[in-house]
Amino acid sequence: MRRVVYVFLTFIISLYFLKIAFKKINFHLLYKYTHNISISFALLAISFLLVGYLIRIHRWQLMLNTQNPKIGWTTICFPYFISFSLNNLIPLRAGDIYRIYSLKRYGKTLQLVTSTLITERLLDIIIIFLFFCFFVFKFNLLHEALTSKILMFFSLAISMAIILIILGIKLKDKKIKIVAIQKIKKLLESIFLEVSKILRPNKTGLLMTLSFFAWSFECLSYYFAALSIKFLAFPTSAFFAFPVGTLSTLIPSSPGYLGTFDFFVIKSMELLGNTYESSSLYSILIHTILWFPITIIGLIFLLLSQNSKK
Repeated sequence: MRRVVYVFLTFIISLYFLKIAFKKINFHLLYKYTHNISISFALLAISFLLVGYLIRIHRWQLMLNTQNPKIGWTTICFPYFISFSLNNLIPLRAGDIYRIYSLKRYGKTLQLVTSTLITERLLDIIIIFLFFCFFVFKFNLLHEALTSKILMFFSLAISMAIILIILGIKLKDKKIKIVAIQKIKKLLESIFLEVSKILRPNKTGLLMTLSFFAWSFECLSYYFAALSIKFLAFPTSAFFAFPVGTLSTLIPSSPGYLGTFDFFVIKSMELLGNTYESSSLYSILIHTILWFPITIIGLIFLLLSQNSKK
């Protein structure tokens, strides 16, 4: 029941952000503007995005190889793309669950794979937050970022996240056995022990470097997507939309971050002088670039993996 309530609330959040993001949009005018999109720049944006994903796959391989036997890059490529595809289509982070259990046949323990996902999220948040701070000062947006709707809605998002977490972990103390608590405690201890092994001093620097380059390529993907819209006044504003839009995915929402991502990207682009229409078209374009290729690749890999099992 808690899962049903959680999914229902995430869809409500997405619908709310969709409403406030596109409440003033003229879809007929927006359709006319789509004819001015440069396909070549859009394809470049997709190419940079895929390079970033390939670097992230290599990073995951390095984290997994903290234990023997070693696992090949091609082996983890399939579950990596499939997990993102499932996350884009199915609620409750189904892709993460798939990725955790997909490598059991290769001798990778549940604790190890889970710890790599935790480490991956930690590294990503650090790098994205550094990008955010850099571009806030680069564009002299400290005052605007603090007083705009961006901060207000991030605060709202954090509050909603806390509420949903409380709903998700609400426990009936009298009905929980001590044995179950001890098992959960041991599982968490083993997971964070694996995290500490992954983030050893001799490896942390390399993992941080790979994370930086992976997200740098995705940042360029945002920029080339902006260049593809010819009437966008300030394409460089995409550099600020990148960390803001990415951090907005932390807000609980429907699969594919519908609504939440679009709202924050539009507000970021408007903050740097772009019109509402061009910012809205950009949010739709970059959302499509981020969602469509990865989802299609993941579904193709899923079909191929199912056929190989048969």
